[in-house]
Amino acid sequence: MYLLSFAARGFILGMALLCGSAHALTGIVDETAALGKAAIPLNGPWRFRLGDNPAWADPRFDDSEWETVELTPPPGAHDDDVGLSGYVPGWGARGHAGQSGYGWYRLHLRLANSTNDSLALAGPPAADSSYQVFWNGSLLGQDGDFHNTPPKVVSIQPHLFPITQGRTGGEQAQDIVLAVRVWMAPWDLGDAQGGGMRIAPTLGTASGIKGVYTSQWIETLRGYIVEVIEACGFAFFCFSVWLLGRIEHTTRYNWLCAALLLTGAYRLNQAVFAWTQFESVPMFEIVSLGLLYPLSLSAWTVGWSRLLNIRNVYWARAFTVVTILYVGSSLVGSMPLLRSSTTLHIAVTSVRLFYLVSTCCLLYLLIRSKCRSRALLCVLVVLASVGQFAPGIWFPFDTGVSRAQFAYALFFICAAVALWGEFLHIAERKATRIESLDGGDAVAIPMKGRAL
Repeated sequence: MYLLSFAARGFILGMALLCGSAHALTGIVDETAALGKAAIPLNGPWRFRLGDNPAWADPRFDDSEWETVELTPPPGAHDDDVGLSGYVPGWGARGHAGQSGYGWYRLHLRLANSTNDSLALAGPPAADSSYQVFWNGSLLGQDGDFHNTPPKVVSIQPHLFPITQGRTGGEQAQDIVLAVRVWMAPWDLGDAQGGGMRIAPTLGTASGIKGVYTSQWIETLRGYIVEVIEACGFAFFCFSVWLLGRIEHTTRYNWLCAALLLTGAYRLNQAVFAWTQFESVPMFEIVSLGLLYPLSLSAWTVGWSRLLNIRNVYWARAFTVVTILYVGSSLVGSMPLLRSSTTLHIAVTSVRLFYLVSTCCLLYLLIRSKCRSRALLCVLVVLASVGQFAPGIWFPFDTGVSRAQFAYALFFICAAVALWGEFLHIAERKATRIESLDGGDAVAIPMKGRAL
């Protein structure tokens, strides 16, 4: 919900909308919307049509033959990613499955603003894939860049659009046509219910919409804050493992450091994409899915093998070939137009299966080894593998948290215990060495050896 009570704060004088039955050419509207210091979701019913025509932004255009679309969400509805509230199925679930490209929504209402406060619109905080908003034929704002063909798609974020075009003050009613032009990218066809607006925009006074806009950003920030926290955790443990290697004068932890750093960068990039719109969707796919994820998966597998001192030349060559194949396939497969390629999907899945089987073999060798902390290391291997391989999202407290995030949280706890124990063991060995030298014993306990 958009925290209506927060936005209105008891100042709602009343609002009613009617659209769909209104005739655009005559301007006939059955009811008038009166706004106090309020905000209300524009659930419709909207007029909708697939296709693209600039004339459809014109308030005089006759849309009476268009289909009607209701955007009222069922109670408790949210998206399947971070838990954005008010989520509804797109046009794929409304008889237009498999259709990408442009679609238009039009809403007719008669609006009477009973205060001197200016109006504003909170744009849809979820849509597939980019949109423009027109107020009585004038461009109000957009998400994405429609100067390009096709439009540049970035992450959908909350937007607040002040309304200044063609308004009159006081109690005088106005006939308004709100038009939303949506472009759905082909790569969003993977969602059978995708297409168009997934959360309705919200109209109200500037003070009321500010509260809605703030609550939408709180939901967006809350949905990705765990990614930032975990990225900081991976950076901390990367430094800790690197420091351990420096103390022990060994390079056997370098690949684990790389795995921690790459995994942290992958998690952080999720938040960067969602919060900043610095990356377009294709750029995000290439960076995250084409580079960071396959490289981190490779680094984890090699890192565990180095921890077990596996230095077989054939093993190293096999991993080099598989890693190159994986990165190449992921880079090509992350390109939006090639994402649905069956051949690439089979190649990527086969390589992931190879890494999974390799990790299971390494886990078996670790169990049979005489490593001092093998039980704790086995837990770390399992948790890291769950984070890499297990899909799925849970929604505690109405916020989406992936299984990977739960696994990595437990990983951090176990890694802290393992590193603490290892640093204590190093301190004890140093103390023993000093005591031996002070007692005249020439035996020095070497620092380099099988740690953990």
